[in-house]
Amino acid sequence: SWIQLLVILRQETAEGLRVPPPILSRVHQVLSDGFLGFNQADKIAKTPFPMPYSQMLTACLLVFNLTLPIMVAATINSLVMGVALTFISTVAYQGLNEVARELEDPFKPVHLNDL
Repeated sequence: SWIQLLVILRQETAEGLRVPPPILSRVHQVLSDGFLGFNQADKIAKTPFPMPYSQMLTACLLVFNLTLPIMVAATINSLVMGVALTFISTVAYQGLNEVARELEDPFKPVHLNDL
C-alpha cells in the first residue's frame, strides 16, 4: 500500500525514522491488519443481497399481514385486545422489514433518513 511504501522510503533515507526495528515491524503489522479489515468490509459491501430471498420475505410478510387479523379474531374474544395485538404485531414486523432493507445496503450514496 502507499502508506507502507512511504514508511519504507522514509526509513531508507539518510535521516531515517529513528524507530527501533521491533516497533517498525509492529507498525507494518497493524497497517496490514487494517488493510485486511478494510478489504473484508469492502467485500461484504459489494456482495448483493439475493433478490429471490428478498421477494420471498415480502410475500411471507404480506401473507402474515393478511392472515393475522383472522387468526387473532378467532382466538381472542376482546375486540380492543385483538385490534391492539394485530396492530402491534403488524407494525413490529413491518418495522423490522424496513430496518433490514435499510441495513441491506449501508453504503448507499443517498439515504432518505440521514441527517
